[in-house]
Amino acid sequence: MPATVRSGEFISVAAGLRHYLALRADGSIVAWGDNRYGQTDVPAELTGETVIAVAAGDWYSLALTANGQVTAWGDDSAGQIDVPQSLATTSVVAVAAGEAHSLALTSDGHVIAWGSQTETPPALTGRTVTAVAAGGDHSMALLDSGEIVSWGWIVDGIADVAETLGGKTITAVAAGVDHSLVLTSDGEVMAWGSDAKGQSSVPPSLEHVTISGIAASGDHSLVLTSDGDVIAWGDNDYGQTAVPAGLNGSHVSVIAAGPRGSMALSSAGKLTAWGADFNGQADVPASLAGKTVTAISAAYFHSLALTSDGKVHAWGSDFAGQTDVPESLDGKEVSAIAAGGWFSLALTSDGKVIAWGAKGGPQIDVPASLDGKIVTAIAAGEDHSLAVTMDGKVTTWGYGVAGDNAVPPAELADESVVAVAAGQDFSLALTTDGRVLSWGDSAANLEVPGSLTGKTVIAIAAGDLHALALTSDGHVTAWGADNFGQTDVPTSLNATAVNSVAAGASSSYALTSDGRVTAWGANQFGQTDGTDGIQGKFVTAVSGGAYHALAIVADGLQTPAIQAATLASGQVGTAYDSPLVVSGTPQPTLAITAGQLPPGLALTPDRRIVGTPTNAGTYAFTVTATNVLDSASAGFTISIDPATIPPIRPPGQPSAGGGSDKAGGTPTQPGNNSGNVVKATARVTAKLKRKTVTTRTRAHVIIRVQTKNATRPTGTITVKVGKKKVTKRLRVKNNGRLTIMLPKLRKGGYRITTKFSGSRTAKAASAKKSLKLRVVKAKPKAR
Repeated sequence: MPATVRSGEFISVAAGLRHYLALRADGSIVAWGDNRYGQTDVPAELTGETVIAVAAGDWYSLALTANGQVTAWGDDSAGQIDVPQSLATTSVVAVAAGEAHSLALTSDGHVIAWGSQTETPPALTGRTVTAVAAGGDHSMALLDSGEIVSWGWIVDGIADVAETLGGKTITAVAAGVDHSLVLTSDGEVMAWGSDAKGQSSVPPSLEHVTISGIAASGDHSLVLTSDGDVIAWGDNDYGQTAVPAGLNGSHVSVIAAGPRGSMALSSAGKLTAWGADFNGQADVPASLAGKTVTAISAAYFHSLALTSDGKVHAWGSDFAGQTDVPESLDGKEVSAIAAGGWFSLALTSDGKVIAWGAKGGPQIDVPASLDGKIVTAIAAGEDHSLAVTMDGKVTTWGYGVAGDNAVPPAELADESVVAVAAGQDFSLALTTDGRVLSWGDSAANLEVPGSLTGKTVIAIAAGDLHALALTSDGHVTAWGADNFGQTDVPTSLNATAVNSVAAGASSSYALTSDGRVTAWGANQFGQTDGTDGIQGKFVTAVSGGAYHALAIVADGLQTPAIQAATLASGQVGTAYDSPLVVSGTPQPTLAITAGQLPPGLALTPDRRIVGTPTNAGTYAFTVTATNVLDSASAGFTISIDPATIPPIRPPGQPSAGGGSDKAGGTPTQPGNNSGNVVKATARVTAKLKRKTVTTRTRAHVIIRVQTKNATRPTGTITVKVGKKKVTKRLRVKNNGRLTIMLPKLRKGGYRITTKFSGSRTAKAASAKKSLKLRVVKAKPKAR
């Protein structure tokens, strides 16, 4: 329950299939839970009105005001919220909501029905009704004579008045989906209809207990005893009949039953609810009490938390074993976690990936290709997993990764990746130079938007069918599916610096520098507006699941500090990874404020310096850590050694076999300043991956640079197409091969030329042949 309900005082309650209503003494309504049809959006027309009763159907809500008027909102698929015009001039004294039909009892004892049931039986003609109840597809009316009239869909006798009622006076009625419940004047409970879950089998323990109230819904029943205790029986699949310990003895005055949950209101107005909580994935476990949480991850029906001691805590649904933290993690320190659809991932401090859940599915089969490699980042989608190794390469496994969701070599083969994100059937990668690459389900319109071109992205997030990117200037860009408004970034964020982003299945989250969470998109279960518990607190991290969200709240703020350290040296062309030790609460943001990093290296959001150096030398720089309290800086130095290249013979010097070089020689080793540098001749070849593309796709130019007696040339490649130019750096690790993706082009024919700038070891050169590209108009997308 939201904090406003836990701490409030109420006089009445109602439970729907997945939503709840509570009525305050001042006549105002609090609604929470699933809101997919707007059933918890209390209408503005009720503002200032005194509500005296509420009722909740499967996906809709009813309210009765003190002046006898009925207001309805939520699902209208069967007309269940279309209040009849005849009630506008009639005073209503009671309302009831079934699965998809509604009942109103007027002050003169008549019943009006609408929705999936609109007829009332002739047996009510001329009779005075004092109470009504609505079940799944049947209804009940209590006459002033103490008799019952029942009508609707007759299955298992639910609409048939029990034969044993003859001669008994009924004082209250209740209706479940497929069963009926009544209370007699002598405090006896009687039930009939379906008994598939035991909902019609009144417990023998009630035989000598006086009952003062009854409630029924779904496949379970509740009774309230005269001494204020609650007894429940029937379906307990969601814990709806497991009366909470301590409730009895608090003198309950009101009870309510929903299809999957139950509620009780004490005489002091305090509300207790139990039953469906979607496996408790939003209930923070007691095992985390007193511990410092450093990372969180929310999935469909389970949650993960990583504590400062490197331990993983999991809770929620364990349907596929996703919360059974494996023993293989015992004694190991975990540095990162990721929760997928029905599985979990953990990254240990030594760079190993441990996976569990999914009932043993392929998304937990960590590839053998990762053996012996150090993994630096992980991500979990609905049914697939991603890992980034220290050399910036991406590995993918699980369902749906053999086709569209496979790592596209044309785009990632020449890139160094620092972070990944996984959605339902698509993946995202963030490169060291701040660009985003997307691949997978093309039907979700998940191509990276052009508005990110030229911007440096520092963080990414993936929902089921939408994506988020945070740029270095603190702005959020969202794209993909927008059926719940999950890509409609709030304008309020334009004036606020955002520190991080997160995505639920169909919801989005942004954490600003002042520790506040802004959420938008799907809100069926309050996952974007249920932030009562973190109001006024400083949030340091947020994670979105399918129907819930998690947040880490700072417990004691701390000024930032950076531990001075001697950073490891590196080598040109060899992957580099060195952590920085940074403390502070909330977690500080880092920036290079003086000097520069070695070319090819980058400072990542997880406080590491990673990449592949491209230039030798000694580089001094200053890192500044900043949070809301203060800033702290520290100076560092990194030395980059030249690449190791085999010794080179001067021109004309005989080889070991007595031969001689006739090619005019090759350059001396980089860093050796003795003698003249003789540049090698370069040869450039280029070809198109496809000679014809559409206006909606991009052409790929595959380039190869060869230099005589030099196997790994470096330099800049420039591709010119029409009046546009695209440049990309050829690094040692590329081994002379590079793929350049051209921008989208208009319909027509184009000539493409390729030029290699050369380097201190190789001469400049151009491809001898220009390429011909044809661009045709793309067909309209099907709607």
